[in-house]
Amino acid sequence: MIRPNVRRGFITPLMAISLGLAILAPYAYRSAGSSDQSVAPKQVADANETGNGGPLDNNPAVCIVGFSKNLCNGKLTGGLWKRVQCTTPIECKTLIGTDALLRVNMLNNPDMCDPNGLARCDEAPDVSGVFQAKLNFRIRLNGPCPVRGCWEGTWTLFGDGPVIFPIASGNIEGTLGVGTHRVPLCVTPVGVRCGDPCERCYNAQLDPNVEPPRWIIHVEGSIRGTVLEGQHAGCRVCVTMQGYFVAEADAAGALIPPDDSPWTFCGTADGVLECNCITP
Repeated sequence: MIRPNVRRGFITPLMAISLGLAILAPYAYRSAGSSDQSVAPKQVADANETGNGGPLDNNPAVCIVGFSKNLCNGKLTGGLWKRVQCTTPIECKTLIGTDALLRVNMLNNPDMCDPNGLARCDEAPDVSGVFQAKLNFRIRLNGPCPVRGCWEGTWTLFGDGPVIFPIASGNIEGTLGVGTHRVPLCVTPVGVRCGDPCERCYNAQLDPNVEPPRWIIHVEGSIRGTVLEGQHAGCRVCVTMQGYFVAEADAAGALIPPDDSPWTFCGTADGVLECNCITP
């Protein structure tokens, strides 16, 4: 065996470096915040304060303003429509529409949200007028449970005064022919409910007893955007909507697109405006 040429009691430079690192390692570990609990919480608290580059800087202070509207006398017209039939991966028939125009009156809801009559549901009466949207649709035609589908588009809210100008605008998307206000099969604490027993998963109905026959199709959606004018200019729109399209059907019950026969619409839109604010 080859022995290193080291005299007893003599420390080489390499040994000195190794010994120094072994002595300093615990202190270096603590300085990184792994074990010094008196430092780490303060660092976390500072990072969470606004103005210091923490995560809350991306979530600024806002005031929440109630938004509640009635959607009345709506009509869906025009657009380019086609029927497609596929065989793989599944067999299906779908109605596809592009750039259909929805126009509906967005009116203030006069209801009170407080049982004592202290506050209104709608705190933004200036954000009302004629709601206009360009929408794209994909609607199931094959059974069972036809006329379920998906839609999306862009919208603009115009004032209804003598001078017509855009008040707000944004994006909108939603579903057709489905219901979400139902009771799920969940185990819940006493007194807690997870839904309302007023819908099924499928919410579309063919009424053959009128002439011409018609489909009554439930609609749900999300409205996002920005207020452009008025008292709430700059506020962000965060609203959900629901309602019903009434669409004409042929003698066999097939849905007729709105470019041939306009669909009527009515419903509600409820949510909030998020308005940036200044803290003391």
